[in-house]
Amino acid sequence: MSRGGGAPIVEDGAPEGPDRSTGARDLQGRRHTSSLAPTHDAPMYLQPLDLRFDRIRAGLDPASLNADGRPFDARPGREAAVAIVLRPAAEDLEFLLVKRAESPRDPWSGHMALPGGRRDPGDPNLVATAIRETAEETRVLLDSSWTLGRLDSISPQSRRLPTLDVHPFVFAAPSRTEAFPEAGEIASVHWVPLAHLLDPSRQRTVDIPLIGTIREFPAYELDGRIVWGLTYRILKTFIESWRTPRSA
Repeated sequence: MSRGGGAPIVEDGAPEGPDRSTGARDLQGRRHTSSLAPTHDAPMYLQPLDLRFDRIRAGLDPASLNADGRPFDARPGREAAVAIVLRPAAEDLEFLLVKRAESPRDPWSGHMALPGGRRDPGDPNLVATAIRETAEETRVLLDSSWTLGRLDSISPQSRRLPTLDVHPFVFAAPSRTEAFPEAGEIASVHWVPLAHLLDPSRQRTVDIPLIGTIREFPAYELDGRIVWGLTYRILKTFIESWRTPRSA
């Protein structure tokens, strides 16, 4: 996550969102044509994969403004959003992970994470926060109409970490979507097959030194890197929601 609206969390101004007529600007102000025309209907080249996305959507809460559009002062400084960005691949869906850059100011320094960050006063809702932070950190330009749904909010369990309500949102992106690490904040970006989250052989435990002790935490090994903590919990919840769709 980035520094929008406060100190970094995971992992300053908001860039423009996708422009519906002539493209969007990246962080350097260059204009790009969005690779997926914003629309409330499924893009033509995602339609053959609708069953995959529909199965995921069935397990999520709708990302309605009633759910995530509360006034900014509802919990000042405590709201954040992350994006689970999915793109179609040949035989699977892939999702986007980032590796946080090393920074003494970042409590998640060097960790594997989902793109996202604190809600900024200029964000009309938390979907907008997830979209803005993803653009700032990875140059992936999302649109609110690509939102498949949201997961229940989650908070860090350690008292050493910031007190936050983190709201995960799931987005469908086109297969040609590319991500690029933002220098100084993100060290690398990784597209990981979704099936890896279902592979028991990728489950690990990791020993984390805490004050006066060492604790063991569950983790994934993804793309040769360990994913644990808040990001692990979000991904675990995501997979459980996918396996058990919500009743109508």
